[in-house]
Amino acid sequence: EDLEQVGLSVRRRSRLVDQFENRLIIPIADERGDIVALGSRVIDSSTNAPKYVNTRQSSIFSKRDLLYGLNLAREPAKRDGMLVIVEGYMDVVSLHESGIGCVAACLGTSLTDSQLFLAAKVSKRIVLSLDADDAGTQAVCRLCERLLPRAAAAGIDVGVVSLPDGFKDP
Repeated sequence: EDLEQVGLSVRRRSRLVDQFENRLIIPIADERGDIVALGSRVIDSSTNAPKYVNTRQSSIFSKRDLLYGLNLAREPAKRDGMLVIVEGYMDVVSLHESGIGCVAACLGTSLTDSQLFLAAKVSKRIVLSLDADDAGTQAVCRLCERLLPRAAAAGIDVGVVSLPDGFKDP
């Protein structure tokens, strides 16, 4: 029951099943570096399983109030004078591995007010680099309409990176 309650297992046909079986598990930390949830990506993409699964929302984990990797991006963002926000944790992992450390993720395509103002505590210059698929493009349009006026009023400079043709992820 405890495993089910925290979202590590799910009940299927009255049987408790490991929610993260055959998945790459990624610890999700808050801005202080405390682990507050687990994320996962399916390893075998030929299955019908959802590509990404996180543990359930809780009193310490709210996807909309957290930026994945912000604890690691804080110092590089201060050094580089900007924080780049991408969609997901795999984007953060690959960019960090490539030597770009000023990166955090909004854990999906919808950047919230809470996430924007959390990012602004690290840098007043925010660069959005969302996936170049339809969802990412639509998200950028929604963000521009919804968040840019509030960001400007708060002194936050928001830019958008357009990925070159042929690139889907940052």
